[in-house]
Parts: sequence; C-alpha cells; structure tokens
Amino acid sequence: MLTTKSRLESEKWEIKHKQHLRSEYEPYIISAGYKPELVAKLTAEDVFLLATAVRNAVKDAAWEMRTFVAEPPFELCGVLQHITTEVPNYAAALAALSPVQKENLRERINYVPMRRRP
Repeated sequence: MLTTKSRLESEKWEIKHKQHLRSEYEPYIISAGYKPELVAKLTAEDVFLLATAVRNAVKDAAWEMRTFVAEPPFELCGVLQHITTEVPNYAAALAALSPVQKENLRERINYVPMRRRP
C-alpha cells in the first residue's frame, strides 16, 4: 500500500516525466508540420507516440544525415579510449522535407489520439 508520502513522490515523478516527454518530443511533431495549438491539446503519451511515428517515417533519411557524437574518453585496460557514436539526425531529415512532403507524411501517419481515461 502506498503511503501519502510515497503517493506524493509518485505523482511528482509522473508530472516530471510527462514534462520531459513533451519537451523532448514535441519539436519533432511541430517540425513535421502539425499545428502547435493542436499539439498542445495532446497528452504527454500521445506526444510520445506521435513523435515516434514521425521519427520512424523519416528514419532512413535521418540515418543518411547522421551526426557523429564524440563520447567522453575513458580508460580501458590502461589505454585511453576515444569513441564516436553515430546518431540519426531526425531534425535535419524533417527540415529537409518540403511542405507537400510533410503533408504526405502526416496523411500516412494519420494519428488518432488515445482515449483519455475518465
């Protein structure tokens, strides 16, 4: 059974998590041409799901425009290791789309928001 304190902590975590989902994933949705005023009405879960659909739709182009991120160096078996990670560039892939391509993307996705719990 949750105590009042643990329930409060759980609710705080949930609020922070939802804020994180919005701040992390809304830019992808807006870059795909969805209207910000409509995106604002989505739940945090819907924002995540729609952004995932958008990112999956441009995944191939994003990998072609990939960026290289240098990881902090670390020591392994006494040798300093320098690693570079390849990361898909979804923002560049979405920015490269024309307005017509963005409209076609939105039509293909045809996202329907989840039903809200009463």
